[in-house]
Amino acid sequence: MARLCYGDFYVYKLPRLPGCGYSYCPVPPHGFRSSGQNETSITLLWNPVNSSVSFVLQFNGTESNISAPAGSEPATYTISSLTPATKYTFTLFSVFENVTSSGISIDAVTAPQNVDIFRVVKKTDRSVTLQWSKVNFASYVLQYNQGWKNISTSDGDGPITYTVSSLSANTEYTFTLFSVFENARSGGVQLQALTDQPYVPCGQTFCPPGQDCVIINGTAQCGEACQHYNELNDNWLSEYNIYGNSYCSGSYYSTEGWYRMFVGQTSAQIPETCVQDSRCSSYNRYQMTQPHPTQYNQTVTRSLCYSYGSYCCFYTSSYSIKVKLCYGDFYVYKLQRLPGCNTAFCAGNILLLNSSSSLLRLLF
Repeated sequence: MARLCYGDFYVYKLPRLPGCGYSYCPVPPHGFRSSGQNETSITLLWNPVNSSVSFVLQFNGTESNISAPAGSEPATYTISSLTPATKYTFTLFSVFENVTSSGISIDAVTAPQNVDIFRVVKKTDRSVTLQWSKVNFASYVLQYNQGWKNISTSDGDGPITYTVSSLSANTEYTFTLFSVFENARSGGVQLQALTDQPYVPCGQTFCPPGQDCVIINGTAQCGEACQHYNELNDNWLSEYNIYGNSYCSGSYYSTEGWYRMFVGQTSAQIPETCVQDSRCSSYNRYQMTQPHPTQYNQTVTRSLCYSYGSYCCFYTSSYSIKVKLCYGDFYVYKLQRLPGCNTAFCAGNILLLNSSSSLLRLLF
């Protein structure tokens, strides 16, 4: 009598055998497979036959006796001290009262070693070129920011160079490189790389990374925005003038460019939180939806939203601005021309300086 149990194994009610020359013959174990590996070991897994059946595992001319597992859980066995990136053949036999099954064989591989050297050798605003040392018998998988690439082994013993393109400018990427041998991966090595800032159009030329397009003596030139900026220092636009739309002067329009904000002698900044209703002398008050940069000479692009009346961040604008943190703990902003009356940039106290709260409005 036989019964199939949960856990995919059988139990048998066996009668007494009639005498010598008779035996019950066990069948090979079900589900014999590799369940994992690293560089120097392979773990095998199989379903038990029953609690009376033990096992013999053979590979590379060696033989290991394995006791019957307790309970109905799959049996596991780990073979250690193996060679990386190597294929092994394992044969598993069931044993019942010294009678051995015909056995079942599988092939399994160890993982290859990680690369010894993994580095960035070149960057642009749209690409990162990586280089790593070659691992024998391995191909590679490169993962980065939710993407991945399969990279075949190149000829020769020299380092492998690979360029990841179509990236975003001024963006940090995390690259993880795995060596692969017959679908077995190494543990992986990792590095971070920040793409360059894009070349900025400026008049008839382009400014390289690290330089800004500024106005010097009325001409667009490549230079340093922290040194060449317009000052916005109109105290009549402070937070104390709370009357909405009090000022809508056609003469108070400015062109696109780099600006540093002041209230009196104190630097100011565009707020990252909502401004109260009717402050900055305007009904529509712009604010940044993301934080200011935190590294000196770092330039970031930030989106904007504006509050209308008492509605905070009522609408996300199609406008964006550039912000740069300068030595001396102040910001400069590359601001676009705003659509007209009732629309304003507000600026609050600059957090780096911990100055007293001040707001001003910039009408374009």
